Amino acid sequence: MSAQVGESTVALVLQVVELNCDGEHLVAFSEAQIAQTLQGSGLERSEIERALSELTARGELVHTEDGYRCAE
Repeated sequence: MSAQVGESTVALVLQVVELNCDGEHLVAFSEAQIAQTLQGSGLERSEIERALSELTARGELVHTEDGYRCAE
């Protein structure tokens, strides 16, 4: 299995987190919540983890002890 994650996977994971950011409050969304939201999408948990790592490295998401949230 490749360590790379597809751009469509990254975009989907980002969309899930963005939909939970209300603009005024920085809401953290746990990895488990993201995986549950994407249940049935055909994505493996490892793909979601790699997408979250990629988005965090790009600065599009922030990882806190409560989960992931949109970068300001």
